[in-house]
Amino acid sequence: MKFTKSQKQIFDKNLNNLLNENLKISLQNIKSSSYKVVIGEDSLDINLKKGDDFLYDNALQETLSMQQIYKQKYIFYPVLYFFGFGNGILFKLLLQNKYLKHIIVFEQDIEIIWTIFHLVDFSKELKDDKIVLFDINHSNTNSFVLTTLFRSIPMRYFLRVYFLELSSKYYEKKFHQEILDFNKKIAEIIHCVILHNGNDSNDALIGINQLVYNLDKMITHPSYESLIKTRKVSGNQTAILIATGPSLVKQLPLLKEVQNKAVLFAADSAYPILYKHGIRPDYVLSLERVVATARYFDNDFKEFDKDIVFIFSHLIHKQSIENLEKNNRNYILALRTLGFSDSLGLNHFGYLNECQSVAHLSFGLACMLNFKNIILIGQDLAFSSDDGSTHASGHVYGNYGGYTGKEHEIDYSLKVKAYGGKGEVSTRNAWNIFRITLQKHIVQSKYFGITTYNCTEGGARIEECIEEPFLQVCNKLLKDDLVKGGGLTPFCLAKQNEFLLRAYARIFKNLSIAQDIKKQIIQIKNSIINSLNNINNANEEEKKFIFEYSFNEIDKLKKIIIDESCLSDMFQALFYQNELNMAKLYVFNPQNEAEIMQKKIIWINTHLNYFDEIYGHLNVMQNSVFENLTPFENIIKERKLSKYRDKIFNKLALKLQG
Repeated sequence: MKFTKSQKQIFDKNLNNLLNENLKISLQNIKSSSYKVVIGEDSLDINLKKGDDFLYDNALQETLSMQQIYKQKYIFYPVLYFFGFGNGILFKLLLQNKYLKHIIVFEQDIEIIWTIFHLVDFSKELKDDKIVLFDINHSNTNSFVLTTLFRSIPMRYFLRVYFLELSSKYYEKKFHQEILDFNKKIAEIIHCVILHNGNDSNDALIGINQLVYNLDKMITHPSYESLIKTRKVSGNQTAILIATGPSLVKQLPLLKEVQNKAVLFAADSAYPILYKHGIRPDYVLSLERVVATARYFDNDFKEFDKDIVFIFSHLIHKQSIENLEKNNRNYILALRTLGFSDSLGLNHFGYLNECQSVAHLSFGLACMLNFKNIILIGQDLAFSSDDGSTHASGHVYGNYGGYTGKEHEIDYSLKVKAYGGKGEVSTRNAWNIFRITLQKHIVQSKYFGITTYNCTEGGARIEECIEEPFLQVCNKLLKDDLVKGGGLTPFCLAKQNEFLLRAYARIFKNLSIAQDIKKQIIQIKNSIINSLNNINNANEEEKKFIFEYSFNEIDKLKKIIIDESCLSDMFQALFYQNELNMAKLYVFNPQNEAEIMQKKIIWINTHLNYFDEIYGHLNVMQNSVFENLTPFENIIKERKLSKYRDKIFNKLALKLQG
């Protein structure tokens, strides 16, 4: 079909306001469409035909019917998701709803968008980000892009009410399998985003306790920041990241041969295995806060450990540190970006990258050290297709289940694409989340000229990697022996003392902030409850006032809680889970006055329960921080800093007693 001059102008107007640059380029490159336009008497009656298939059986009737359904059932949804752009008319109609902020559209055949862009003006909706378009065939609509989308506001708070609608039956007929596969991918990413924001506030409490307990160790050892500054490499050097998937063992003979030609980053669980095979890693990294990981270091490898740097998260369990120290290993504790740790004024010690697993930790460090080639081995992220094993032979906790010991709970139902793209392999939810996050990091690293090779030769496919045999990549990249290492020294004694006292003061400041929040929770909660006690005897005007007052007080207290960044890691999981639950209530469309009243009461009571949880967590946090301050108190006493400590303590102690 040839378009008129005015239709071409509409197309150009739409294209100029399209915010997705990759889609814009793809649409510009289309010169003609295989779809025939069929327009009825009504301006909303726009249909497309390809071969014998129409986009709609009755475009006008189906569009108006869908509009009516959404008015009745989904009026309070702030974001809606559609597979297929269709004729786009439904989106313009739905966006008349003031509650609807975004319509996200995933299109399989962008010729449809190209054709409709000539017929309907969407320029305002596109410019205002009301209609957001994705070409799901384009490489740029990858896990990283989709994760970013679902982590955005308001999308992130409404993930539990997500559903994917089809714009017309045409899409079901033509793209049935593609829809299933794409929706499965989205479900995995949503699960990942929800877990990333925290689903267990007790983890945060444990983290704060172990941070406080480990602080003196971090301050008196070399910093992560200094390691990055002194050991940043130049040229086209290669890092090998060693995980403990079932496939690792077959790579060990070659790894032993090339160990001096690359820098080796080992997961904590790989460390004892490498020792048994005479392979010395340059870095051993550990992330988990559980005591079980301490067993990886409950050994004495003597001279083998001489040049290894052990890098741990500041959240690591104290037993891991004790096992390192009793065998005189060189270690560093690095910060994770969390509210409590950020508030202590210890930025000089450096921050780990965003990490859910030790693989992410290793990858981030390799990137920060400027390695241009990163090789992954043992990164199966799946059960072995041979015997169902979960870990490499020689693993401290055996081949099945790892330290969790859950081999009896293995479920093979979750399938993902296999390494090499041939068939599928079984995986676990956690591994799949790790894989999706790793893919995001790999995409980001490409902007810095970093190439990632997956030489695992087994397990799950990791998108964005080059899949090649380990031998082939070694022959290509590893030529000469490297000069490794470089001295690492802690801060001078005076600087350490400064950091110790600063951290001590800010810990007590955080505790006093927690005390203030507790007081405000009691005050505001009691005020709301007193108001609600009068609701049954109130007239309509008084009810309106009581509800408005309660909603405003709830919003005020939520803001107080959210704004205290020093406690954000503890609040994050509670806050996010509360918001996810409230989203279900928010989108509910009451049909009468009784349901409206019930919705408001449930909204208020749910928030009051949430505030009770916050109060309880603050209590536990305050008590446990005091219990874990002993090592800190001891080193302050040993260094004759008690008079400064007493000054800090006395200044804030009275406030904490209030």
